[in-house]
Amino acid sequence: MHNQLILIVDDNPTNLKILSQTLTSAGFQLAIATNGEEALEEVMEELPELILLDVKMPKIDGFETCRRLKANPKAQDIPIIFMTALSETIDKVKGLSLGAVDYITKPFDEQDVLARVRVHLRLRAAQKQIIAQEKLASLGTITAGVAHELRNPLNFVINYAQSSIDSLNELFVNIQENPQLEPQKIINQLQEVIQDSQAVYEHGERASQIIESMMQLARSEPGEYQCINLNDLLPQALKLAYHSFRAKHLQFLMTIHTQFDSNLEPIEAIASDLHRAFINIIDNSCYALYLKFLEEQHGNTNFSPTLSLTTKNQESYIEIKIHDNGIGIQPDTIANVFTPFFTTKPPEQGMGLGLSLTHDIIVLQHGGSIQLDTKWKQYTEFTLTLPKIQQEN
Repeated sequence: MHNQLILIVDDNPTNLKILSQTLTSAGFQLAIATNGEEALEEVMEELPELILLDVKMPKIDGFETCRRLKANPKAQDIPIIFMTALSETIDKVKGLSLGAVDYITKPFDEQDVLARVRVHLRLRAAQKQIIAQEKLASLGTITAGVAHELRNPLNFVINYAQSSIDSLNELFVNIQENPQLEPQKIINQLQEVIQDSQAVYEHGERASQIIESMMQLARSEPGEYQCINLNDLLPQALKLAYHSFRAKHLQFLMTIHTQFDSNLEPIEAIASDLHRAFINIIDNSCYALYLKFLEEQHGNTNFSPTLSLTTKNQESYIEIKIHDNGIGIQPDTIANVFTPFFTTKPPEQGMGLGLSLTHDIIVLQHGGSIQLDTKWKQYTEFTLTLPKIQQEN
């Protein structure tokens, strides 16, 4: 717990002195701000692990400071503990409703302050660990998808390269055995080598494009917003999620329909995070289709697993629809699909954080929306919206 940075925001020198002595003696590093504006600047310079925030301050008060911090994607997950002399329940409720995790009351009790700080730092550490595990699971999905995507062109490269070697060896033997070999026969075999070499080049280029697309995602630093076109990002997520799923369920095949708006305008987003969100939804669709596929196998029906993906330009936002004709979601579980740790899948399929993280990425991080329409045994459709880049007048 040593060396964790805590930001104290208070305009009272006495309070700052008491809190500084208490926290530094416990091994914490401190940053100090005397008003809300300074606090916002401090957070942008270096993200603290926790913020102690006074309610009553000059310029902007603690409530407004908290609201702005929670609206900032880089700072929204930092635990905030309000400090207040107010005893009214309504003020405490207001602070918690704005996203604060706790409050401490003035005058400060040293042991109470340390206990609350340590509890919320431990909770934050546990949350980070769980999210990291979920991201590793998502990375596993991406890795499996990339491996599958690369396998096909590399198989072609190997086969055509072997064919070229065989043709050249055959030509070499023929010339050795018959130095007067007809030129036309030599030309025919060389043409075969040229064709095979061209195929090697084309499939090598395909593999290179796959690697480059993943490198572009890798170069997108966490928290780095970029101007992106969803028509480029969605097909990558679709291929990787589907091929990863098929790597685990070889007998599963589905029909894919895409309808991308050719006039789609760009958005400002964190590409790697959106990519992860799309993979989470598509992976869920594949799982729903697979469950129905297994169920329908025993009924001798003509079920055809189908996933549809569309994008559409709207006035102020981009609309994305992901529709499958899979097993659907049971009515009594619909309300919990975005709840952390809720899952109907077996334990080996994940911890139930995929759709919860997807909701946070789309709604909290990118200011969009996500809606669910589903009917048990028939279909599920996710409708996502993401705001366009605002044009300056």
